[in-house]
Amino acid sequence: MNLLYPSDACCIVCNSVTDIKDNLCCACSSSLVTVMQEYPSDENTFCRACSRPVPTNRGGYCRTCAADETKVFGAAPFMHKNAAAELVHKLKFGSIESAARILAEYMSPLCPKDADALVPIPLAKPRRRERGFNQAALLCNEISRITKVPVRDILLRTKKMKPQVGLTSEERRSNPVGAFAMADNTQSLADYKHIILVDDVRTTGSTALAASLVLYERGAARVSLLTATLSN
Repeated sequence: MNLLYPSDACCIVCNSVTDIKDNLCCACSSSLVTVMQEYPSDENTFCRACSRPVPTNRGGYCRTCAADETKVFGAAPFMHKNAAAELVHKLKFGSIESAARILAEYMSPLCPKDADALVPIPLAKPRRRERGFNQAALLCNEISRITKVPVRDILLRTKKMKPQVGLTSEERRSNPVGAFAMADNTQSLADYKHIILVDDVRTTGSTALAASLVLYERGAARVSLLTATLSN
């Protein structure tokens, strides 16, 4: 099958068979919108916690992060739109391995140099059984292959969350509270200098905040977030 229908013969976003490079056609590659392209740095600075653009006179944090006592610093290569949003969709429901590899190629340069562990945001058990995999874990594995930072799958989802899409800002912040716990066999995290949470999309950052609090309770010194896309 690979000889007859090679996996890299068409664009995984639009199925085009012309001008293909690394599983993406030129048109889809051109439609990838980086955070810097969306918000030029001469007009905005970026939230020190979530990487969203904020006016230069706001003091370094967007309104959402300024209201949180604990902030999760993070980065993402793309805005959640166009081909990047479709790649995230493919990661969950389509060309899974190819999408994970492409997104990880762009995410890996944003992984902090002092990172010593990659931790995927876990799925709830029913969703994991339904899907058969955790897309955040796939991204972790690909990023680890590139950066050599080890993966530690140590978080559990203990509460079913409502989908974040369609919720108000306040509902998104409260939705993940109490949704995570450490795996029973996890030792102290005091030896880790910088743990990187990995997920597909960042919206308000509330999911990462809830997960990071669990890691801090077990002794983590610093926790950041790395996602494929950043939602408006």
